[in-house]
Amino acid sequence: MDERIQRGDIELITTNGLAVFVVINSYVNLNTGIAVVSQDHLAKLTGLSRSTVVRALNRLTTHGWIADPDWGNPVKPRTRRYVVIERLLVRSARSGEVMGQVVWQNVPRLQKIMDTSLKNFCQSGDLPVAIKYSRHLRVTEQEESYEVSFRHLSGSPR
Repeated sequence: MDERIQRGDIELITTNGLAVFVVINSYVNLNTGIAVVSQDHLAKLTGLSRSTVVRALNRLTTHGWIADPDWGNPVKPRTRRYVVIERLLVRSARSGEVMGQVVWQNVPRLQKIMDTSLKNFCQSGDLPVAIKYSRHLRVTEQEESYEVSFRHLSGSPR
């Protein structure tokens, strides 16, 4: 998040957006990476009106701070689900020039896997286009998967 602040993203999402983001981030489930919190509760915890919270959520989504795992579902429940999106800029060790960015869904349980992958990149300078993690959930009989992708600034995968 520090790099986002240094790039001036607060101006894009506004201080209201940052307040909403902080509350959403505090509700992230350690195992799924999904925060479940109603817009009314976000409004109560941030001291903002519900309409301001909705505008902040739209800005956060537009600028890639959060995602809606229920996107495309025509029925939106009052208690919504949010995914926090992490983003790091990749810089050249020689010139400091920004070469691309690494983007991933924040799932605290997978942080160790992500840290290892990023450490390997720092040592070798070789980042895979995508790192995938999948597992089968016996309780719900569903597959869950997470992906980290690297994109050059041009927007095309490396």
